Amino acid sequence: MKEFLERAAKAGALSFRDLHIILDALPIPLSWATLPEGEIRFLNRAFTKTFGYPEGAFPTVDDWIDGAYPREHHRKETRRLWNDLWLARAEGISEIDACEIEILCADKTIRTA
Repeated sequence: MKEFLERAAKAGALSFRDLHIILDALPIPLSWATLPEGEIRFLNRAFTKTFGYPEGAFPTVDDWIDGAYPREHHRKETRRLWNDLWLARAEGISEIDACEIEILCADKTIRTA
C-alpha cells in the first residue's frame, strides 16, 4: 500500500478525492491520522463496519487508544509505535508495522485486529 501511494504521489496521479475513494473501497479497516498531532482524519467503511464507531467518535489517536484498547500493554505498545513515528519526524507516507491488538468495539464486544 505504501509503495502504491508513494508512486501515485510522485506521479501526481491521485487527488485527495481519488485517494479517499480507493481507501474507502478496501475491505480492511484503515485509518489515517496526522503527525505529530495525531488527529484522525479518515476512517474507511471497513473500519466503521468492523468496530462500529462512527467517524468522529475519537478525534485523536490518543482518544482512540484510550477508548478502544482495553489492555494496558496494548495501549503502551501502540503509543510507543506512534511516538516512534513522531520522533522520527516522519514525512510523507508512513505506516506502523502490523501487530495484533484487542479492540473494544462500540457494541462492547472485543475483536482482535
